[in-house]
Amino acid sequence: MARTFVGTVATGLALTFLGGSLTSPAAAQTRTQFEQARKRMVDEVVIGSGVKDERVIKAMLATPRHEFVEIKYRREAYLDKAIPIGDKQTISSPFIVSYMTQSIDPRPTDKVLEIGTGS
Repeated sequence: MARTFVGTVATGLALTFLGGSLTSPAAAQTRTQFEQARKRMVDEVVIGSGVKDERVIKAMLATPRHEFVEIKYRREAYLDKAIPIGDKQTISSPFIVSYMTQSIDPRPTDKVLEIGTGS
């Protein structure tokens, strides 16, 4: 179920390393503010809830959640809550994503079939 996160993280990492950035002047926060919010989320929600897997922590630090939600939800991207992403789907809360990912202990050679777990 959480294996879909591996694909999401890969997409997020690709966006991060390929120069993904805030492109809309309507964005309410700056890149620095998003980075600070992401770091705070990881410290308080991910690590604070007991996630210890360094790979998961590193992925959560690198994934720009705000780029996966509509601009009107960007201020909420790093809160511990699910956020609508359209078509009656949500991006899962950071705790759920990190906990489930740590629980399945994914490996680079794993093949994942994700069905019906949201986004």
